[in-house]
Amino acid sequence: VPDPIRLDGDAASYDRTIAWKDGAVQVDAKLVLKKRIFPVEAYANLKQVLDSVREERKRTLVLDKVEVQ
Repeated sequence: VPDPIRLDGDAASYDRTIAWKDGAVQVDAKLVLKKRIFPVEAYANLKQVLDSVREERKRTLVLDKVEVQ
């Protein structure tokens, strides 16, 4: 299972966890935009968080069946 992602800044935050729970894969993701209008100083943080979300959407989670003995 991939490690959690946690990004936090003045403009935005993003948290993503993936867990195996009750025989299923559970993906929890939360994007929080902390303002409605962003000052120029917040652009770098906003871009970092949104770029991370974009990259996460491109990822593929591959499941492999494992024999339990």
